[in-house]
Amino acid sequence: MNQIVGELFQTSDIRVKDADKARIFDIVFNGYAKSRKEILEKYHIRPTVLTNAVRELLADGLIMEEKKATIHSGRPEIDLVPVPDRLAAICFHAESRHLKAALVNLKGEILHETGREFSADSDGDAFLGLCGEQIRHLMTLMPSNATLAGIGMSLPGSVDTKAKSFLSTYRWPKARQLELRGLEKEFGCELNVRKDLDSVLEHYMLKYPELAKGNTLLFHWGFGVGFAFAQNGRNVNRDSRRFGEVGHTRVDTGNKKTCICGSTGCIETDTAIWALLPSIKRLDASLIDDEQIITEFCESHHEIAAIPAVSEAMRTISLAMMNMYRIFFPSHILLLGPFFAVPSITRSLEERIILETSSTSMPDLDFRTIHEGYRGCIYTNARHVFARKLGEMLRAKF
Repeated sequence: MNQIVGELFQTSDIRVKDADKARIFDIVFNGYAKSRKEILEKYHIRPTVLTNAVRELLADGLIMEEKKATIHSGRPEIDLVPVPDRLAAICFHAESRHLKAALVNLKGEILHETGREFSADSDGDAFLGLCGEQIRHLMTLMPSNATLAGIGMSLPGSVDTKAKSFLSTYRWPKARQLELRGLEKEFGCELNVRKDLDSVLEHYMLKYPELAKGNTLLFHWGFGVGFAFAQNGRNVNRDSRRFGEVGHTRVDTGNKKTCICGSTGCIETDTAIWALLPSIKRLDASLIDDEQIITEFCESHHEIAAIPAVSEAMRTISLAMMNMYRIFFPSHILLLGPFFAVPSITRSLEERIILETSSTSMPDLDFRTIHEGYRGCIYTNARHVFARKLGEMLRAKF
């Protein structure tokens, strides 16, 4: 979360005193200096500005004073320390058909998590009801001094980020055209809505700054097939509701299988978990179409790669990715999904893509496998929620 404050006040219309207050909070929050004296000596901030800013930050509860033990007689030194539990965010993301929510503080620490399966035949009212239930539960677990800064949602399928609407997803076909703004009114806080793969990509570009240089492609192969893409750290998907749904394109005109989207011949009919599950269950009949469960199975059962249906799926995925390479020419490729837990699958895919790039005179590709699933959504959600709230609280009143 330590990038939030530095990005808040970089536009030309921000007052100098707002930037000064934000800078002082950033210094204290990240432990760059601990006392007023140290801040003055290191950063040469005007004493009156420091005094006024610290007074407001103390009043807002964003920082607190802490007496420092001394071995000499005299006035004890007083440190300024952050209060990470002053603000909390509730962050939603989906994994297969599970809707999960986490309570996160300003330090990015996950205080509590909850989640429940949301069945494929459930409708929009049930979806909103489950969201409200999880929010109310997590609010009862908030630290006593915390304010709910906002709610962040990273969702699959088609999302209208501006209107804050969940338009559709094939995993929950009856949950369509959902207006999510009602959650803002019910809980009295800001709501931020994003596509899940965009959130995962943003998290990893912040975690590993080298990924923000050049073209970065995140490719997901799991419950469905999709991608997110960024150029020099900027996600190219601004407003497109269905951007990245490569799983519903076709690479084989002879494929007449019906997809869950209603079309025929989509890539997902040969590659998605829901399509492969009948074949995979020959190894373990207890498996269900859940990414986390399939991931754990793949980690200990590498023989899954030898199943004919999985081998065919890998060829289809390879073809799709080679086509995407020719369109985007990425420098970095992030692989997300259960099947990438099988080394032979990941290695084979990388070799095929590298072979495709050998004639392009492009730099060597940087492949990385994401092992944390969609958990990056939690931190991206929290980051956007806190940025908005801190933007309000760090406006100087002096």
